[in-house]
Amino acid sequence: MNEQHLRFLEDYVAACVRETSPFNSAIASRLPAWIKSGKNREGLLRALAKLRARLPENMPPKA
Repeated sequence: MNEQHLRFLEDYVAACVRETSPFNSAIASRLPAWIKSGKNREGLLRALAKLRARLPENMPPKA
């Protein structure tokens, strides 16, 4: 997982209102239901924070 993916997941999970896309036309539409569920928000954000802490500080940006 890179920083860009992690940022997407953090933003998606933290959002109170999420846009929907039909027929798997967006990345978020392919996420598992347990990630999309609001009841898992706090735990997921804690887990994502732990992953962020494991990212290298000076990781070069990927193209």
